[in-house]
Amino acid sequence: MAQLATRGEADVVRALITALQRADVEAALDLVHDDVVFHPYPLPQMRGKPAVARQLALIALLVKNISIGTHNIASNGHVVLTERTHSFDVGPVPIEFWTWGTFEVVDGRITLWRERLDIAELSFSALKGIAQASLQIESRRGQTP
Repeated sequence: MAQLATRGEADVVRALITALQRADVEAALDLVHDDVVFHPYPLPQMRGKPAVARQLALIALLVKNISIGTHNIASNGHVVLTERTHSFDVGPVPIEFWTWGTFEVVDGRITLWRERLDIAELSFSALKGIAQASLQIESRRGQTP
């Protein structure tokens, strides 16, 4: 009898990160448990796959050019920890920030997904991106079509 190949916990999280980078909401949802708890701290916690689906669909709608750099990933049993940078564009505004994730993976599905980010760093990155976009728009005004 052939044995089914199983993914390790860190592999499941890597697959989620890849799906997020591609803005592939369906692939990401395939990796989470129906009763997943998602907490993108400091935002409110969400429970269940439908709530996560709405959040991911909103993100996919609002952001473009997603890039996720995984700097470190470690697992201990069913717990996986990540250290990453995310960068993306919201309209003409580039944003980049660090995030740290804690995931619990049970039977190949993510049951807990907790993200921590520094809201001050995110806010500064957004302000910096707005300034860059404003300068680009202003420089185009001086150009002759």
